[in-house]
Amino acid sequence: MTQQKQARLRKLFDVWSIQNLIVMGILKLLQFFRNLGAKAESAGWRKVTGIFVRHEYSKFILASFRLNYTQEVPVNKVRAKEVLIPKLQEFIREKPQLNWAVSVGNWSFKRKRLHVCDIMEAETDSSGNILRITPHFDKLAPVTYFLKPQINFIIRHIIVVYNTMRYEPADSRIKKIEKALKVWIAANSGYDIRVRVHLTRVVERIMSAVFLFCEVNPGRADGRTHSRYHIPDLRKVRHPGWGMLCIAAKFSDDLKEVDLWWQFSHVTADGAPMQEIMNQLKEQWGTAGEVVYPPQHHTISVPDIVYCGDKIFRAKVFIDFSRLMNLRKQLNEKWSEKMKGSATVAGIFLWGISAHPFFRNKKFLVPVDMGVRDGERELGLLVIRPGKFRRSSRTELEGFLAFHKEFTRKMNDIREGHGESEEFLQLCTMLHPFFYHVAKLLAPSSLQEILGTIGFSMIRDAEMFVSPFTDFQVNGFLTLGNIAIPTLNGKKAGSLCICGDKKRIRLHLEALRFFLNEPERFFSDKEVTVKEKTEIFNETE
Repeated sequence: MTQQKQARLRKLFDVWSIQNLIVMGILKLLQFFRNLGAKAESAGWRKVTGIFVRHEYSKFILASFRLNYTQEVPVNKVRAKEVLIPKLQEFIREKPQLNWAVSVGNWSFKRKRLHVCDIMEAETDSSGNILRITPHFDKLAPVTYFLKPQINFIIRHIIVVYNTMRYEPADSRIKKIEKALKVWIAANSGYDIRVRVHLTRVVERIMSAVFLFCEVNPGRADGRTHSRYHIPDLRKVRHPGWGMLCIAAKFSDDLKEVDLWWQFSHVTADGAPMQEIMNQLKEQWGTAGEVVYPPQHHTISVPDIVYCGDKIFRAKVFIDFSRLMNLRKQLNEKWSEKMKGSATVAGIFLWGISAHPFFRNKKFLVPVDMGVRDGERELGLLVIRPGKFRRSSRTELEGFLAFHKEFTRKMNDIREGHGESEEFLQLCTMLHPFFYHVAKLLAPSSLQEILGTIGFSMIRDAEMFVSPFTDFQVNGFLTLGNIAIPTLNGKKAGSLCICGDKKRIRLHLEALRFFLNEPERFFSDKEVTVKEKTEIFNETE
């Protein structure tokens, strides 16, 4: 077993350097100490999220469209919110997976369980400053009686602190807000310990609560308006504290239905189990009609690009996957035995994207749902470099078959609990978070070699899955939802979201057009040199 684990570590690296050899030596040393009895946690992914996936741009969004939230149509927006908020509060209270917040530490963030379900309804101006917060405290846990008159005073100060610090860098913003609030609590409680305790509890409840931003989406209310699919402005729809959830509620113009955009902190949750909760929400509330995407006149639509702050952009495109799915069917009919399994949408997509000159030598990370481990859902990480197989093959088809065989092998290993990334994450749990930051500073290329620089995640039944961004996937993160949602002109499409800086967004859009306009060329059995492939790309552009 020890030899197998050592072999797994070697598979983390495709390229060797002095830095990579040093990191490998440290990992083997950790293995040695674990064999002597040092403790290593099994859920390594959750610890890593609290260190490197904790910032505002690391959050992901799942959308649930056309929800039937009311039996009687409200007379105005105020009444619509009065109907929605208690119903939403009840739904969240009944889901233990949603009752988390983040504990802010110096070196890492951790999850903490919430025993109340509070909702803070917030309003912002056009620049993103919070104007007001209306609290909806959990009726099962009312606020201390003698502090009730002070709630508005507390909220006003929270608003001032947030508006003052909202332009602070993402890696320090929350910590600075927390510190400023602690100083204010100390100054306003004096030497009265009881007041300080109660003030701290109220501030903590507000900053750990679900934040809700409501607006009316102009346009037709029959599901055919394009504006409903625009990603919310994440500079305005932003949690000011450290709660798990921030929700943008967009009512239809006639107030008959509502779209909910759920923004999750990755420290507390992962995509697949949260999408299951979105499915339960639709089952409980019902829908006002079918979700229909805008008409799809080309394979890939014009991108919808929004700036999210912190020099990060998110782009969304609708893609007609019919041609790609036909290609997948042909590959499975002819080559499933050589691939040791069926070709996946993710595998085909990564192979096509990696044909772009910029991404040809990049390493991709794919999160894999491992199911329930030790009582809760666990995530594994599949990391692979498609260009490695492209370089060593005579034809694109030969390279793809070898690539997907390895892709399938890694996927199966992860689901069986003995993937190389899982071994790496378990060893990482033996170190204090301080050492992660040291490694990020001194050996960034080694960590990127282990964890990849591009992320791709797919949730098959997500109506829209807006991508996060991490400290390692510096070349962008792509997310894909349901690829068979009907469009207005009778086709089917899926929404692909890309997160990254402006340059990476442009490069990913280039790669998508390069691949999707003629995908068959990347699975051809005709010999094509790297030079010829580059010339084809240049002609395409």
